[in-house]
Amino acid sequence: MNIQEKVHAILDEAKAHDKPLPSLRSLRAQVGGGSLTTISEAVKSWRFAQLEAAGQILSLIHISEPTRQAEIS
Repeated sequence: MNIQEKVHAILDEAKAHDKPLPSLRSLRAQVGGGSLTTISEAVKSWRFAQLEAAGQILSLIHISEPTRQAEIS
């Protein structure tokens, strides 16, 4: 399991138990290392995935080609 997967698992666990999200330094300690930048990027990707799953962010993958063409015109 890489750092991002570990961070995501820790954040998923905190969310599942309705606990506050841990700090970057706490995450780094729980993961067992990694730079704060790497941990921060993992947190950002987790937050983005949470918003996307909640329907608050539309993924470009879900936009059909005709819709994209209409938006470009």
